[in-house]
Amino acid sequence: MSKRIRKYGGSFIPATQNIADWNANEELRGKTTAIIKNSQYTFIFKLSAPDMKDVLDVYSAGDSFNDEEQRMIISAGTGQAFFIGSTELRTCVRIITGENSMALFDDSQKQKKEVKSE
Repeated sequence: MSKRIRKYGGSFIPATQNIADWNANEELRGKTTAIIKNSQYTFIFKLSAPDMKDVLDVYSAGDSFNDEEQRMIISAGTGQAFFIGSTELRTCVRIITGENSMALFDDSQKQKKEVKSE
């Protein structure tokens, strides 16, 4: 499915909060691995040690993570992610949210806009 979507210029963005859901059995792990291998970019946000083990299981068929990369993922702070752009481009990045996006989720920002508009 992801190959067909890309063939027609589309984007496919799989996401999960629990990688164990994608690692439940061998058949599912194989499909998950295929999706990951066909992904152009991957962002992995903070994981607990048991979740990191599930990620290692999913990635075992390809480029896995060295000890330093695993530490980065396990110790990531809010807004930090491990980014994989290619075999050579693997690094920790920080996601910074713009004011307009923050206002959608931050009640204090909503109140400031309401006061300004009165």
